[in-house]
Amino acid sequence: CCEAGIDSNPIEDEVQTLLGAVLVYLRSKDEETQNSEPSLAHAVYDSFQVLNQRVDAFRKCPKPPTAAELSAQKNFLRIALVTFEQARAYSDYRTPRGLRLFCFVIVHIAPVFLSPYFNSYCHRQNDHHHQEGG
Repeated sequence: CCEAGIDSNPIEDEVQTLLGAVLVYLRSKDEETQNSEPSLAHAVYDSFQVLNQRVDAFRKCPKPPTAAELSAQKNFLRIALVTFEQARAYSDYRTPRGLRLFCFVIVHIAPVFLSPYFNSYCHRQNDHHHQEGG
């Protein structure tokens, strides 16, 4: 496709740009909400748009790709976009860190503090059953 002014290297560069934008978005945190910074998602969507335009430009090549090849490229972009959206939803709406830490502490520390009560309860239950049986 060099005759049509399309080079494969910029596509590789655009994919690298897309992956970089995804990493920056998923690692960013808004100070108030602790979610990913919404304004950084625009760079990801812009990269997807550029890649989509480059795939469309392949149709203008002197020897254009077959319909199956174009479909595979479009399908890759669709899968990548859907996967990004899933990662974005998880990143933005996951359980807050403080609540997860609280649950971890309760699950792992509560048995230590409640074991004397449980031991006392079981001891009273056993004494009650021995008194009824004896």
